[in-house]
Amino acid sequence: MRETFSDYIVYVDESGDHGLTSIDPSYPIFVLMFCIFKKRDYVQAVVPLIQEFKLKHFGHDQVILRETDIRRDRGSFAL
Repeated sequence: MRETFSDYIVYVDESGDHGLTSIDPSYPIFVLMFCIFKKRDYVQAVVPLIQEFKLKHFGHDQVILRETDIRRDRGSFAL
C-alpha cells in the first residue's frame, strides 16, 4: 500500500506556564507558536540557514536552540 504524505511540515512550540495554575510573576507569559513550511522550502532554505548560523557561532551544528537556555545563559549559551 502506498501512503500519501503532506507537502508541508509543521512545528509547534510553547513557552511559559501552560497550566496557568501557579503563574510565575517574573515570567507571566504563555506563548504558542506554529511554523508551517513547504517541505521543499524547508529543505532548500531553512535547514541550510540554521546550519550556517550554528556553524558560524558554535563551530558545530549539534547545539539545540532552546529559548530557556538562551535566556538563562545555560548550556551552549553560558557566558
